[in-house]
Amino acid sequence: MKRTFVLMFAVALVLAQMAPLALAQQTFANSDILTLWNQGFSENFLLNIIQQNQGRYTLGPEDLRSLVGARVPNRVIEAMSAKLAAPAPVAVNVNPAPAPAPAPAPAPAPAPANVVANNTAWPAAAPDTTISYHPDGSTFWAAIVPERVTWTRAGVGKMVRKVASAGIASRPFTGTITGPSSLSVLANPPEFVIDLPLGATPTNWVLVPLATHSKTRTVTDPMHQATMIHMIDRRGNQFRVRSDNELAPGEYGLLNMTTVDDERQAGYLYAFRLR
Repeated sequence: MKRTFVLMFAVALVLAQMAPLALAQQTFANSDILTLWNQGFSENFLLNIIQQNQGRYTLGPEDLRSLVGARVPNRVIEAMSAKLAAPAPVAVNVNPAPAPAPAPAPAPAPAPANVVANNTAWPAAAPDTTISYHPDGSTFWAAIVPERVTWTRAGVGKMVRKVASAGIASRPFTGTITGPSSLSVLANPPEFVIDLPLGATPTNWVLVPLATHSKTRTVTDPMHQATMIHMIDRRGNQFRVRSDNELAPGEYGLLNMTTVDDERQAGYLYAFRLR
């Protein structure tokens, strides 16, 4: 009986020492999520890890390329982004001192002519070309990761290319992208915010349909298959654009037609999926 009591006391003491550790949250970073995913942990497991623990995630263009290159699910990347945007916990003072009366807020300055009234709906400005979108069912902005496209042309000879936004090529050609599907999922009709270098405009950008295969996606003769997009708003060097018409569900890509010519064997295309 005495040995049983001693053993129970020892177990209780160990559990009391472990309790603070069990309640303490861990801090996860991009590298931790990539390691767990590469080790075979499920999407739901990663979502629980992100939601129940603190995170020091970074989602710049290079970070997104690493996550998409490792085929991390889009829901996991969205959860990381939501965790990144969540406010940090604030310590609460049990006996707070009386707060001073707030000073009257100054009247807001008038917005510049090229800034929309609800500018909080715009994504953070990017230094180079970046295309942002609202993931299906979400309100925050995410970036479409540019994917490399390899061009092959039928026949021999130079293409005859006129104005890029309405160009006409003498020979059809095909672009190939690795992977059977895009990770970015958009609502219909698709809407984007394009960040462009100073002085550039989205005039030459078009939407092209992508055919899906077991290991690749392809776009054939994009100059004739393209769907035009139009600008619906602008803020500085950010352009809010939308397709002219609602599109059928499937795979699509945003392409800058000025990057397509006979001298280039490869380029980049912003691929996405419409449900």
